[in-house]
Amino acid sequence: MSIVIDSSVVVAALIDNGPGGEWAEHTIEGKTHYAPELLRVEVTNILRRFEGAKQITTPEATAVRLMEIEIELFSRPGACAVP
Repeated sequence: MSIVIDSSVVVAALIDNGPGGEWAEHTIEGKTHYAPELLRVEVTNILRRFEGAKQITTPEATAVRLMEIEIELFSRPGACAVP
């Protein structure tokens, strides 16, 4: 099965120990993932903001696990085109 994921699902899977994180982990487990090309940048930014606010520790903020998730990134042609 293939699914499209966004940064909120990935962040929850990486750092949420509650029901939301469990749901996110289960949702992405064993599936083919597709995501917008900026997903890794968005997730890293969110993790750094949580770290800066002392809501997570520096080891939690490292995006090592993010890089282990196999994600097919895609861009929308013309998305950055200036009219």
